Amino acid sequence: MKKAEKKDRILRAAESLMTERHWREIRLDEVAVRAGVGKGTIYLHFEDKEDLFFQVIFAGFDELCAGIEARAGEGLPFERNLAAVCEEIRSFFRDRRAIFQSMQSEDVRFVQCHKRLRDKWMRRRGSLVDAVAGVLEHGQGQGRLRGDVPAGVLANFLLGMLRTRSRDLGEAEPRFQSNEFVLELFLNGAGPRAPAGAGGTGLGGELEGSLL
Repeated sequence: MKKAEKKDRILRAAESLMTERHWREIRLDEVAVRAGVGKGTIYLHFEDKEDLFFQVIFAGFDELCAGIEARAGEGLPFERNLAAVCEEIRSFFRDRRAIFQSMQSEDVRFVQCHKRLRDKWMRRRGSLVDAVAGVLEHGQGQGRLRGDVPAGVLANFLLGMLRTRSRDLGEAEPRFQSNEFVLELFLNGAGPRAPAGAGGTGLGGELEGSLL
């Protein structure tokens, strides 16, 4: 088995165990057994348990960013492109819930831990914002989004809404869980809707019929 394949198997085994309980409760012996490698092999790829589980989270971030960038490059109209990106993020939060929950619980620790890991963490967070901002910049260039707010700021707002939907609104009405609702709220704001026939504010008026 190639070195890269062994590392990937270890990462996947660790992530699988994270779906069962918190990573602090998992022993490296268990990871080795599930990955089908010797415990010593883990130390050929990772410094210690903390390094392994941080790299699981980092790898998840990288996959999410790659998925967003791939969606953004499909050449769809802006509205559909943005909806596709939101679905990519939603799928990640749903299918990789263990990683998402660890990202949330370890966020403060990443910021406070030693410089090497902190820098890696901040780069990953920045990459996700940049990936989403790239999609929003297309919308600004087409006059579909307001141009007086930097795309990175808009991306942070959108990501915050998507995280809130996935983390805090588990018991909310199903319609509040939909991408359509999040996009309508992001694009139109929380003000009252314009009466029928009066038009919408910017992109929201055009999305109202197709998304809600």
